[in-house]
Amino acid sequence: MIIEQLAIKDEESAHPIASNWRPIFREVVKFFAKGDFALSKGVSGVAPVDPDIASQNRESGIMANH
Repeated sequence: MIIEQLAIKDEESAHPIASNWRPIFREVVKFFAKGDFALSKGVSGVAPVDPDIASQNRESGIMANH
C-alpha cells in the first residue's frame, strides 16, 4: 500500500518530502551529481538558477570533496 505524503508547511518540525515533489528533487539531484549546478537543461517546476549561485554551489561541492 502506497501512502501519498502531502506537503506540510511547518517551520518547527521536519517532515518527509511531499510525494508530488519527489520527482523534481530526483531530477535536480541528477543534474547536481553530474556537476550541472546551473540546471542548464532546466527542470520542470524549478526556477532557473542564478549563475552566481550555481558557481558558488559548484565551488562548495569541490571543497567538500577534498
